[in-house]
Amino acid sequence: MIKRLGVKPHEKWGKISQKNNMSHDKCDRDSWFFRVNNTRENRDMLNNFRIISLIEGLSFLVLLFVAMPLKYYWGYPQAVSVVGMTHGLLFIAYVGFAMMLGQRQGWSDRFVFMVVLAGMLPFGCFVLAKKLKKETDQAAA
Repeated sequence: MIKRLGVKPHEKWGKISQKNNMSHDKCDRDSWFFRVNNTRENRDMLNNFRIISLIEGLSFLVLLFVAMPLKYYWGYPQAVSVVGMTHGLLFIAYVGFAMMLGQRQGWSDRFVFMVVLAGMLPFGCFVLAKKLKKETDQAAA
């Protein structure tokens, strides 16, 4: 079918990979951690994601260390309902933002998986936010 259209397979694959990796052309710096697409808009998105990551991590810790003890030791189950819903909404925003940012920055699927996994581990978001800040500061310099 490809021969009938007059397109050689390697040309078609080249166009697909060029279209999917548009952001790689603008990357100023490669690091072991991730590619930083060094435009002001993308640095702002990374900073916003870092802030969302910190808030989501904080909500997870509040859920684990405040709301859960309130429910099981002091018999106040409403705390888990409120904090749990807030944490759930923040986690959905975190994952959605990670997917969008990963596509825009040209992150590998493995790295996006690691970012989502960091959101599921206590204190993982704080480690991720520290690395994001370090890498974006180095890329801006």
